[in-house]
Amino acid sequence: MILASFTETSTAVIFSSTEMSERVRGTRTERGRLLDYNELVDIYSLGMCMLEMATLEIPYSECDSIAKIYKKVTAGVKPQALNKVSDLELKAFIEKCIDQARERPSAADLIKDPFLSEVDCDEEELPISKF
Repeated sequence: MILASFTETSTAVIFSSTEMSERVRGTRTERGRLLDYNELVDIYSLGMCMLEMATLEIPYSECDSIAKIYKKVTAGVKPQALNKVSDLELKAFIEKCIDQARERPSAADLIKDPFLSEVDCDEEELPISKF
């Protein structure tokens, strides 16, 4: 899978490798213009991954072509799968992640989100190795 950025605002969509043959550092639009992207694409991807895990549905599966996904993403239309997320806090977190880039939080801001701070556990209990 290849993550492709369609606009300068770092909106992203997933393509299969067969649908996008040329890949350089960054991604190319249909017109072949190289686009820069920043960490906000990663935040978008996090939101899409969380949406897929919460619904067990691929985001934008209602679309039957890449062109339709492109049109929805660039227009700011959220995937229909978002309507299936019943936990309001999770839904709000995902919406922050997949919002338009100018509204999307940075990783530094997102880590402070109340949704992530609700986990109540002792740091010693975490199965994370410390290097």
